[in-house]
Amino acid sequence: MQDEIAVMGVGESGYSWNSGLTEIQLAVTAARNALADAELEVSELDGIMRFSLDTVTPTELARRLGVRELRLALDSPTGPVSVVSMIMTAAAAIRMEQARAVLCFRSFNGRSRFRIGHMP
Repeated sequence: MQDEIAVMGVGESGYSWNSGLTEIQLAVTAARNALADAELEVSELDGIMRFSLDTVTPTELARRLGVRELRLALDSPTGPVSVVSMIMTAAAAIRMEQARAVLCFRSFNGRSRFRIGHMP
């Protein structure tokens, strides 16, 4: 499978109406769960990509996770198709040897910050 690229892990944080957690705390929890699901160590992660409306940046998440060498940090401004866009961009980055393992994430407090579709 050396020439193949695969989605290896999925992680999420808890869901609630009022978590009492910051968006970075939610992102760290979900990222750690995704890494555990993929059976990857933080030291193997060298790329992070986010949905561009989120407040948590790839570099902030990398720092909180303890990533020592972040080779790729990207935003996806593609709206409703951001999941597909992020996965395709991550796959392209891996294929072009810009990164070996890319974490794609989304983190927001929909009730306490803003709700998509319900913005003023």
